[in-house]
Amino acid sequence: MRSVADLMYRSTRKWNLGYLRYLFGSDMGNKIGGIQINVNASTDTLIWKNSLVGNFSVKGAYWVEQQERFGEKEDLWRWIWSSKVHPRLSLLLWRVCSNVLPTGDKFPSVEVNFCPLCHTAPESPLHLFTKCSLALALWFSSPWPIRIDRVMGTNMQEVIRNLCSSVDHSNRPKFINCIGVILDCIWNTRNKVLHTENYVSNVNMLRGEISSRLAEFQLIVGENDSRSTNFEREPQLRITTIKTVMVDGSFKEGKYGCAMVAMDVSSMEWWHGISSGVGDSALEAEMQAVLLSLQWAEMQHWDNFTIISDSKPCLMLELGFGFGFSCRVGPSIWLEFELGFEPVLGLDLWL
Repeated sequence: MRSVADLMYRSTRKWNLGYLRYLFGSDMGNKIGGIQINVNASTDTLIWKNSLVGNFSVKGAYWVEQQERFGEKEDLWRWIWSSKVHPRLSLLLWRVCSNVLPTGDKFPSVEVNFCPLCHTAPESPLHLFTKCSLALALWFSSPWPIRIDRVMGTNMQEVIRNLCSSVDHSNRPKFINCIGVILDCIWNTRNKVLHTENYVSNVNMLRGEISSRLAEFQLIVGENDSRSTNFEREPQLRITTIKTVMVDGSFKEGKYGCAMVAMDVSSMEWWHGISSGVGDSALEAEMQAVLLSLQWAEMQHWDNFTIISDSKPCLMLELGFGFGFSCRVGPSIWLEFELGFEPVLGLDLWL
């Protein structure tokens, strides 16, 4: 049984009461049979309720099975790792929320643990980023002014989740970028105070740094988003021959190895060949791979085929030798050669 329709007579769209009673028992079967059927409804469709789009996947089934182990899904991670949040800031936010930054509370062997910025309380992520006087000033004077000490949370994950959930989803990525820049600025300042002799933090300079860095990150993310939205692929060169040879070569410590795989699309037959020897460079290895394919093609009397290589210098070198009589450079390099075979070989080289 795959759908509710399997419990009905498909021709009349009425319940199959006998089948219902057989599957669910008389009492439950009669109750199901009493449900009114919408005769104008469309055909039933199976959906996976744990997926946002209704599609089943092995990954989705695994997450449902392991839900007790992993706990409830945390929307915060999805917000942090959004494509509209700069990756560097996403990584820092993840480290802060996961409580993995090396703050003073992580080292119990340290005799005295005080916040290096305010020296008024033991250093912990929650104090450093939300309670320290420097942090309070930077949050309140940021492009998104926040009284961070008023935000509820017993750890940084709860604080950031409460911050992000209070913002409309359309503005959330920009807000998260701002949070990331503030946290990064506080963390960098803390490290400079600890590790740079005679360093004194300047709140006004830090405010300007936050504003300029946020504008820079927003510009980068905006450009990337625009490119992904408006990007148009360059027209791909199409292989027009039914016979194709793929070649590759490798070089190490004065020796080369090369291989070729040939395919005839019309018959779906394929062949392979290998060669090795002493050489001087990786370019020679790629050239030997092309030579191997040409020698094999001559033996098979192939007179019209395409060679595909991942070595641009190799194919450009072939053209430079004067073999090529036409060339087109695009997403791939396409060359035609007259190689002196009888009959003349119609050959494409692709990169």
